[in-house]
Amino acid sequence: MKQKVILSVFGLMAGVAATSASVIGVDADTYVKGGTATDSVSGIQNNNTNYGTRNTMEVKATDGKAKYINKGYLRFDLATMTAPAEVNASINLTLLNSGVYINPLTVTVYGLLESVEGQDWGETSITFNNAPGNDTAGSGVVAADTVLLGTFEVSDVASDYSFNSAALVNFLNADTDDLATFILIGDTAGDSYGYGAMSFSTKENSTYGGAVLDTIPEPGTMGLISAVGASLLFIRRVFMIS
Repeated sequence: MKQKVILSVFGLMAGVAATSASVIGVDADTYVKGGTATDSVSGIQNNNTNYGTRNTMEVKATDGKAKYINKGYLRFDLATMTAPAEVNASINLTLLNSGVYINPLTVTVYGLLESVEGQDWGETSITFNNAPGNDTAGSGVVAADTVLLGTFEVSDVASDYSFNSAALVNFLNADTDDLATFILIGDTAGDSYGYGAMSFSTKENSTYGGAVLDTIPEPGTMGLISAVGASLLFIRRVFMIS
């Protein structure tokens, strides 16, 4: 009897602990490229080329030539996010290399609004011309289709980078369709040819993998874990005494 009760409480602890945090791997990651120059691999125009099978996500901006514009796209399936309300969240990415000549460069992160069509964009079909929320006329996004979530800085050092903000948490908590798309826009502070190129690892990269979304639940969940833990100690003591 003692073993059954203790095992049951351990099972409850495991169930509650499972809701204490979520680490969600990226569901789709790629980039779209502007301009009408011919892509060397696909043989068609950059703005009609899909880069979804590449093992890097290129982020680059320019206030000059359109062919140097690369915008990153990430999508996470939030159905596996176990906690119902988050108080902290971060998107973690691995930078493989960069052409940062002005150090550091700023990456701006936008969330795609649920009201916009194309939440289920295809990783192997998305292009510059059909990407949801993309401003095909420049380096940015369609303001009416997106929400600004914040920025993070990237240096010329290949490393892991993390983005978090209150706006990111609000964006995730407001989600109702279990799909969250983020658009990464580069910094035009480089030069007119967009030498501030950043290459982030994608899930197709067998060495580093793709981005992950880390979330931490509201304090109430952590309080429940503490309460169950205290109950476990009490039960253990009772059976030890008996």
